[in-house]
Amino acid sequence: MEYLHSLNIIYRDLKPQNILVWKFPEWQAQWSSASSVHIKVADYGISSVIGPDGICGIIGSEPYQAPEVVIFGGKRAYSFQVDVYAFGMCIYYLVSLQQPFSNTQVISVALREVRRPYIPRKVSIPVTLATCCLDILEDG
Repeated sequence: MEYLHSLNIIYRDLKPQNILVWKFPEWQAQWSSASSVHIKVADYGISSVIGPDGICGIIGSEPYQAPEVVIFGGKRAYSFQVDVYAFGMCIYYLVSLQQPFSNTQVISVALREVRRPYIPRKVSIPVTLATCCLDILEDG
């Protein structure tokens, strides 16, 4: 996302389904180092170059839409922050293995009433997932 933003491109649809992650098997190490994990963002269909005043329009998948898009129905300009919000929701999904909000109407109502949508405080995280996340952070 940082690279896209440096080119004034706003992605507008960041979600786990659009993030591709893979690792080449060891026998294919000639194309890539066997230990490296590759991460790519796919589906640039609604990405756009952003002007100095931002961009308008309803975009993205509801559980990953930023509050400013939902509240104003895409009629007010927004900026790169919508990608940052969606990235946070992707991290939530990665850690909890649950979609951020199960009922999208709850999100819209809560935001229009200037309330935060409910996110459970205690999320059950499998030990293996937590260990993998720590490994990634240490190797990073």
